[in-house]
Amino acid sequence: MIAYPVHEITVAGRLQDMYRDIVGVADDALRRSSNKIGSILIAGMTVAGS
Repeated sequence: MIAYPVHEITVAGRLQDMYRDIVGVADDALRRSSNKIGSILIAGMTVAGS
């Protein structure tokens, strides 16, 4: 579980697998300029960073 914001991450995996493994979408979307960004939970995701 991620408890704090993370910066400079690397995500490993195939995009098709990521879409298939989506298990949750949060309602915390933020509007940044013309983009709308929210949280998505993906099962088995490999993430590395600081």
